[in-house]
Amino acid sequence: MIKIRLSGSPADISRAARAIAAVLTVRRTSDYYSNRTDSSSQTLH
Repeated sequence: MIKIRLSGSPADISRAARAIAAVLTVRRTSDYYSNRTDSSSQTLH
């Protein structure tokens, strides 16, 4: 299993997640949360 953390705006994260899901199997995603730099972040599992 690989965990990928995406950072950026919710729109950027959605675009990146769709691109990743086009080539990899995404088992689950976490909720959006702020990281230390105050930008949105989401982890794909």
